[in-house]
Amino acid sequence: MFWTILISSITILIIAIYFYIKWKYYTLRDSIPGLKPEFLFGNLRQLGIIGPNRELIETYIHGCEKMQRKFGDIFQYWIGPHYFYVFCRVEHAEQIYADRSRFDRAEMCLRTVGLIAENFIISFIGPKYKRHAKAFCLC
Repeated sequence: MFWTILISSITILIIAIYFYIKWKYYTLRDSIPGLKPEFLFGNLRQLGIIGPNRELIETYIHGCEKMQRKFGDIFQYWIGPHYFYVFCRVEHAEQIYADRSRFDRAEMCLRTVGLIAENFIISFIGPKYKRHAKAFCLC
């Protein structure tokens, strides 16, 4: 009797943790369109980024292009449990640079994203950020 209750409790706890993690980290945010993320992979498998004999940088750009054709100029992109908003127009870049404090990310996230996309706006800091901000902002 004791072992049955213990095993049932552990099973229920594991199922509850699974659904909590799936709800917390793998659901679409806000009303911005995007593909529904898969558990542990995000959109990487859906866009063909995880697969045999593919170069990582080319497939990320190709994945973003596919999502832009499907969802328009603003969409959500998931890399594992981390989600990103992708803005594809110059007007969006101008607003992001003008209101940097709202769009700023943590230093750890910058270093992580910088490994796969070193020239994306999110990975710019310091003089490189200032140079690009001057080009986009007409201030």
